[in-house]
Amino acid sequence: MYKDCFALAEVQCGVLKKMMCKEGVCPFYKSKKRFKEEQQMYPHQNDTQKRKGDKR
Repeated sequence: MYKDCFALAEVQCGVLKKMMCKEGVCPFYKSKKRFKEEQQMYPHQNDTQKRKGDKR
């Protein structure tokens, strides 16, 4: 399991229903650091998510 995954919400995945990272093969894995960097690189994406009601 990836301890630094951006989607890790307490003990479960915030993206998938199944914890694929326990098997070591998650296609959505991204470190929290990388997630923050991408948020800064693409600020217009953050605005779109907020309008759609995304609570991230």
